[in-house]
Amino acid sequence: MGVICFSSLKGGVGKTSLSINIAAAFAARGGETLLIDLDPAAHTTRFFSKNRTIDESPLPRILLNPEIKDSSSILEFSLSKKINLLRSVRDRLVLMPGGPELRHFFWGKGIQSVKDNFARLIAELNLSFDYIVIDTAPDLNILVRNAIAASDIAIVPVDGSVMSVDCLNQLLGDVAHIDGPQWGIVRSMFSRKATKLRELSETSIRENLAVRDLDQEETGIYMDRLSDSSSESTDPIYLLDSVIYRTEEQNKLSYKAQTAFESKITKKLAKEYLTLSKELDALLMVVEEQNDTSTGPDDGNSFDLSNVSAMNTYAG
Repeated sequence: MGVICFSSLKGGVGKTSLSINIAAAFAARGGETLLIDLDPAAHTTRFFSKNRTIDESPLPRILLNPEIKDSSSILEFSLSKKINLLRSVRDRLVLMPGGPELRHFFWGKGIQSVKDNFARLIAELNLSFDYIVIDTAPDLNILVRNAIAASDIAIVPVDGSVMSVDCLNQLLGDVAHIDGPQWGIVRSMFSRKATKLRELSETSIRENLAVRDLDQEETGIYMDRLSDSSSESTDPIYLLDSVIYRTEEQNKLSYKAQTAFESKITKKLAKEYLTLSKELDALLMVVEEQNDTSTGPDDGNSFDLSNVSAMNTYAG
């Protein structure tokens, strides 16, 4: 259905937790979901790996291969070279792992390779997955910029700190030249008791940005509200209604390598992610309507996902 990029210039705002659990939410709702780790620190990849160890990131091995320019399909090229680009990690959830090798894209021929091939790769993957969720580094490097450009929506997590709001404003200013995604803001890492802090954060956001609200409870009403904005001359920035709260249970999940949907003690947290996933669905549907880019039924060019299953579950 669409490509969602989580991006922030500030670390520690819950970007990786959001990426992992939103991908898990889409999968729990029955969507074939791909989670892409574009952070050289590879926290998403470590989450799904045995003993938090990782193998070499496969993406540079593929996109930096000189033969890639003569290949009509990047996915088929990876299979021909026996490079496991995609690895199944949960039911209906597939990972494209990251790692330090992603830094090879930051200079020389790596920069041009990303420009030439990343959007092409996403377009191929989009034929086979309902959702693609991209976790990025707290930076605006070549990978992050191209991930944003290739996405349908880009979501910026904001915590309760003024630095987080400053980084939000800087990011939106720095990416103003990138044509493509619908931007949204999600509040994360707040304590449930810190109501005054949430008010200060929201006031600061509204004072600095012309944001629109998503404050209805039903996805159908989200759609009516969003559709009304289609006549605006500039794309709005949406302040999502969902808040993902910081809890001790969520911290424990990271040690257990469990998503919010794999533990009985995190039902409330799982509900928060499910609600957010439905808000993201609403944004994706509006983008689809505005751009008239619905892919329609399978055209026979999708990648055979049975190839992913054959690659075995990723174990680091």
